[in-house]
Amino acid sequence: MLLLAIGCTPGWQPPAQTLATPTLDPSGGTATDDRVVDEFVEPNQNAMDFLFVIENTVWMLQHQSTLDAFYPDVMTWLLDSELDFHVGVVTADLDDSGELVAGSSTRWINNDTEYPTEVFTAITDVGASGVAGVAGLGTVFGALGKNAPSNNFGFRRPDAGLHTIAIAGRDDDTATSEISPSEFIAWYEKFVPPPHSSSFSAIVPTSGFSPADTFLAVVDNIGGATIDIDDDDPHDLLPALTNLIGEPVSVPYPLSEAPVVDSIEVVVTLGEAQLATDPWTFDEFYNTVQFDEGPPPGGAIIRISYLPVQ
Repeated sequence: MLLLAIGCTPGWQPPAQTLATPTLDPSGGTATDDRVVDEFVEPNQNAMDFLFVIENTVWMLQHQSTLDAFYPDVMTWLLDSELDFHVGVVTADLDDSGELVAGSSTRWINNDTEYPTEVFTAITDVGASGVAGVAGLGTVFGALGKNAPSNNFGFRRPDAGLHTIAIAGRDDDTATSEISPSEFIAWYEKFVPPPHSSSFSAIVPTSGFSPADTFLAVVDNIGGATIDIDDDDPHDLLPALTNLIGEPVSVPYPLSEAPVVDSIEVVVTLGEAQLATDPWTFDEFYNTVQFDEGPPPGGAIIRISYLPVQ
């Protein structure tokens, strides 16, 4: 296993990202009959972006029939889920600049795509004409980083989780002048803010004469699943992804002032409808309110009103 020293090249900085956490109304607390009202927007934790980075050289030909049977089932798994998904594919060839592979009319698949299984089958057929190397980390960084191709705009959503799946018959050999493994890990871990889930998984050689040590170290550091492309069934990835995505988690809402605890009232609305309010707890140390049994649906408005401590 390749051991990585987590550190960045001097002068290198991860691109700034937009945080997607419960957002306090920009005006802060507002007074209503001596009460303060703090308002939050619940992020959509069911929004997930999936990026497949696939080696496109002759080394993959021996695995093609197995993968051809796997790709349609990925889309079946997604369509059967309750996720709000984007699915895109890039090759592991830096000559493609991390540009998403184009389908018939789109560069990624979402819940509204017509014939999604057929489109996904088409865009995962990346051929075998790539260059000799496998620059999976470099192409993921190119696809999602601050210099991403304009055709990728809209695929990556700042308010969505991110799950990347590398599929290769060999190890990554991205040049460190593009991005080193330690730089990639540091960037990726900052790229997806909580409470959204993120992972990096790999269907690659995990043992034998030439295990994909760099890919495996990235998976180990970021968190994800490893499937041996030579010996395992790639379908094993799907239950692993289900576990990695997990259930939506309740997050704390920071209050703008210290409240009189007995005066706290919590109201949750979605559109014009007022939702039942689940049990919640006030944390005096952090001055936060948090639901006990999971979060409201994405897009819900949470209004927390209270008398401030005088």
